[in-house]
Amino acid sequence: MRTEIGKLLKDERTKRSLTQEQTATLLGISRSYYADLETGRYYPSGRLIMKLNDVFNLFYLIENDGNTIHSESVKGGE
Repeated sequence: MRTEIGKLLKDERTKRSLTQEQTATLLGISRSYYADLETGRYYPSGRLIMKLNDVFNLFYLIENDGNTIHSESVKGGE
C-alpha cells in the first residue's frame, strides 16, 4: 500500500513539473525524506498528509482495520 501512495505522490509531482527538492521545500521536509515517501520506505504522518493535500489537492481516506492501514486517494476539485 505504501508504494501506491508513493506512486501517487510521484505522479502528482511530475504532473506539476516539480522536482523532489521543490516539493520537499513546499512541504517543509528534506528532499531525502520526500524521496523515501515516493519509494514507499516511509509513510506520511497525519500532519504531512494534510500538507500533501494542500500542495497536491488530494484527500486520503485512511481506514484502520486493526492490523494494517489502507489508503485510497480521492481527487478533489481543481
